[in-house]
Amino acid sequence: MTDFRAAWLEARDRRTEDQVAWLANFEVEQQWKEPHHLALPGLSSQVPYHHALSEMALLLAEPQDLVFLHQEPDVDFLAYLSSFGWRPPTMIAIHSGTESPNHRAEGFHHLLTDQLIQQWQASSSRASMQQRFQDWAHSGSRPGSLMVHGTSQLEEQLSRMLNLNMLSSSSDVVRAVNSKIFSRDRCLKHGIAQTEGRSVHHLSELEEAFRHLKPALVHHPLVLKDAYGVSGKGLFLIEDEPRFRQLQSKLMKQAERIGSDRMEMVLEVWVNKLKDLNVQFMVYPDGQTSPPIIQEALVVNGAHAGHVSAPHLSPLMHQQLEAAVRLLGVELADEGYVGPVGLDALMTIDNQLYPCIELNARFNMSTYHNRVRQKWMPADTICMTTACSFRRHKPVSFKQMKQLLGPLLLTPSSASGLLIVSFASVNSIYSRDEKQTRGKLYGVIAGNNRKHCEQIQQQVQNRLDALEANI
Repeated sequence: MTDFRAAWLEARDRRTEDQVAWLANFEVEQQWKEPHHLALPGLSSQVPYHHALSEMALLLAEPQDLVFLHQEPDVDFLAYLSSFGWRPPTMIAIHSGTESPNHRAEGFHHLLTDQLIQQWQASSSRASMQQRFQDWAHSGSRPGSLMVHGTSQLEEQLSRMLNLNMLSSSSDVVRAVNSKIFSRDRCLKHGIAQTEGRSVHHLSELEEAFRHLKPALVHHPLVLKDAYGVSGKGLFLIEDEPRFRQLQSKLMKQAERIGSDRMEMVLEVWVNKLKDLNVQFMVYPDGQTSPPIIQEALVVNGAHAGHVSAPHLSPLMHQQLEAAVRLLGVELADEGYVGPVGLDALMTIDNQLYPCIELNARFNMSTYHNRVRQKWMPADTICMTTACSFRRHKPVSFKQMKQLLGPLLLTPSSASGLLIVSFASVNSIYSRDEKQTRGKLYGVIAGNNRKHCEQIQQQVQNRLDALEANI
């Protein structure tokens, strides 16, 4: 199977030996929302783990590449990756040291790309960062390219500043195709099953959409979705009419305050799901697509919590998902989009498949995990990606984590266990002024079957929950 890096370089008429600079800017969706459009109440724009996840780009990079990081990686974590055959690229950290600066304004409240641009231009760090970058750039035989998690105008500014070609489509195209309104409209055009609902561009349209869908409240709630919401954010559940009127009143007050009633949202009937699915594929300039990778998505409280390989689907459902991929690939290419895509799909409790709940034309979590599964996981195993949250009182080193997990940690010689794919997130929320802080451990579990993977996950979680007593 062609890996992700090679597939995208091929899609952009580049050679696999070319140099690539990587930036895993997970919070890019914040840049896509129009600032003068209405927002759902309580929609938070800050996700503290996102900056630390820039470390995941290390999983995709080759030795000739460069990876921009939020902070310096734990050297023992890098040694752990190397034990699986991983070879380190050049690395440039925006902040020095392995302790996350997320609680300081410069480390948390700015987008990762914005931080990189600011640090690049700051006199205190400019010389060392630029020299390291120039050494890397001049080591290649051809000009390098910039590959980002998602593209906005900030990333285009960065590419100009670094004199690197953007491998992604333009920010205008990327923003347009990532809207839930775009994916809903294109699915309806091709008869791809959608939950009952309507796109909403003004407050007056919201009232009209509610009147149309109100009869469904007898059996199902409604949900109002922000067109650029992600990972369970940007959803507002409406169980009855009073709840809708409460939301409508808040949006009207917001409209008066900002002087606009424009919005980009979708009002839909909330369906009773049996399982979530994720479909990953590549779109080429001619509209052709790579063979899709279909996984069951693990979702907790609306937020992504991992994937399980080999989902149980009927042959007909596989055909429906593959047909949706082909049709949407053509639509995306017609809009000018080339690159990775993830479809969120779901199956209801009555076995109704909705092949595209939303479309993510950017990197997805599975973009990073799939390469790990292809290259490093033991053969003939079921894989489950996971994100384990826990509390601790002080920073944790990789050596300490390795000791804590013991035989649960996957090694090149073991047949099952947890392979850690991002370690910076363990220490991504830490302040000496706080008595107790949070961490998150991202990994891929290899097991004999799904039940075995779930058992390993629970054992890992139990050890993390006991972290205070062990470290």
